[in-house]
Amino acid sequence: MSQPDLYLPTDEFVATALLSDLLPVPAATSLPKLDSWPVYLNTIRGFCTVSVVGGGANENPLEDPVVSVGTWASVPGWDRPQWGAAAQLAAVVWSAAGNRFEPQTYRQSDKYAYALVSSLSRVARPRRIPDPDASMAHFETEVRIHYVPTDA
Repeated sequence: MSQPDLYLPTDEFVATALLSDLLPVPAATSLPKLDSWPVYLNTIRGFCTVSVVGGGANENPLEDPVVSVGTWASVPGWDRPQWGAAAQLAAVVWSAAGNRFEPQTYRQSDKYAYALVSSLSRVARPRRIPDPDASMAHFETEVRIHYVPTDA
């Protein structure tokens, strides 16, 4: 069996690349240690997590994964969760999914085809997620990403 000329982009890659562009904080598939989160608002640190939770089984080139987006905010050493900051990060995602979207192209590496993201749509409203670690505020929302693999 021969290797493909270009691998197809993965849903997780497309989601993390798109959300890292939309938000003032990075996105990844897992939550790193709080000390590595960037400070994005005064002393508040934030982060975004993504997980593919569904989507259609298409026979055409359009991909449309449903992605659960977690937005997180905290101030290290402070035991008060930053609910407003986490909610604002979620609101940025929700707003982008409800507004006209400027198509974007992303590429994992030169071994992968590009992913042309054509739109983002709303699936589930942002909601507060209680966390056993009272110092972290966490919101979740779901969005659908519409993209096609392309050569350029």
